[in-house]
Amino acid sequence: MDYLKKTGKEPDEFRDHEQVVDGLVFNEEKFAKLTQSFLDIVFILDEKGHCIFFNDKMESLLGYKSEEVVGKPFSNLMPVIEIPRCRTQLDNIFNNKDVFEFHTRICHKKGHLVDVEINGNLTRYKGEPVAQGTIRDISERKRIQNALEESLRSYKGLFDSVSDAIYIHKADGVFIDVNAGATIMYGYSRHELIGRNPEMVSASGMNDLKQVSSLMQKTMLTGKPEQIEFWGMRKNGEIFPKEVIFHKGKYFGEDVIITTARDITERRRAEQALRESEAKYRILAEKMHDIVWILDLDLKLVYVNPSTEFTLGFTREERMSMRIDECMVPESLDYAMQKLINEIVLNQDGKADKDRGVLLELEYYHKDGSTRWLEQSINGIYDENGELTEIMGVARDITERKKAKDVLHQYGEGRSNYSTS
Repeated sequence: MDYLKKTGKEPDEFRDHEQVVDGLVFNEEKFAKLTQSFLDIVFILDEKGHCIFFNDKMESLLGYKSEEVVGKPFSNLMPVIEIPRCRTQLDNIFNNKDVFEFHTRICHKKGHLVDVEINGNLTRYKGEPVAQGTIRDISERKRIQNALEESLRSYKGLFDSVSDAIYIHKADGVFIDVNAGATIMYGYSRHELIGRNPEMVSASGMNDLKQVSSLMQKTMLTGKPEQIEFWGMRKNGEIFPKEVIFHKGKYFGEDVIITTARDITERRRAEQALRESEAKYRILAEKMHDIVWILDLDLKLVYVNPSTEFTLGFTREERMSMRIDECMVPESLDYAMQKLINEIVLNQDGKADKDRGVLLELEYYHKDGSTRWLEQSINGIYDENGELTEIMGVARDITERKKAKDVLHQYGEGRSNYSTS
């Protein structure tokens, strides 16, 4: 299932190529030669999202040879989370709507994700409507944009209403300026802080001030940020933990250290509470007879409890290293993937309850070469913004139950045949 985009300003040579594609007799060899000079991947997909053609840039940009992907669903190259969005773009093309600068991610053959920009439109191939277009690697553009945004965040609005404390130091650590966040954090006025150094706001005996000075000097020399945790002391004597990051910057033309500091008292409390909670639930999961597992959105196993060895014969380490297609028989894998895609679409459309679960019966490989039927109760794990981050399941072996049902079914059929004879 796949998706693409088309530039609003298509190169003249690409329109010429479109005439070749749309001719009464499609010369695939000629088309392939014409597209060899393109810097981008050129593709053709059918309405089902199956790959019909890719030029040689497919191998240099994504690692796949054309013959490795032609005839297969383009969705095989995409992380699951991107499939519904791309399906929508493909549908748009076949509704004769050009796709322009659609940004998504594609899996490189080596396993990492590549940021791409897809452009596509509707044309004809051997008399049938197809989607054709280009795929451009924008990884470097993304990297530069991210670096620029980070730089802007470091310098823009330095003293605007920021809750974190911000200090500007000379090379020797003396405060040149501080923001309102620093005065609120420590209870000192700006006038009291300027001209002083970190020792003034340090909890006595709880910080290595030589290390602090050394990290600041290192940042000044290398330009690379350094991060530490620091125990501060407010004017009223209250001691608290904070996270401190040193950056090198400019202040009215002078090289300085720009320090941001955040009170992490509540985070420390939350982390401790989370550790205690995780320890309790981990003990529970480790002792369960059922298999408990968690997948990330790339369908990689990030957790499985010891019951996997009892039920399927594989150790936890073995299961963690296995791909999902190595775990299930093909029919069950196809069924599970379709269910997953449907659930993701419903979730993105906002039409489904996030607390809902899905119950599936799937056939898994056992280490001894046999298979086991597992009943799966599957739920999504969401972050604080309601975004799906992981998929969790609890699986129970129902192989014997399935066998018993088959025996009863066969017995019932036998009785029926006996009655009619």
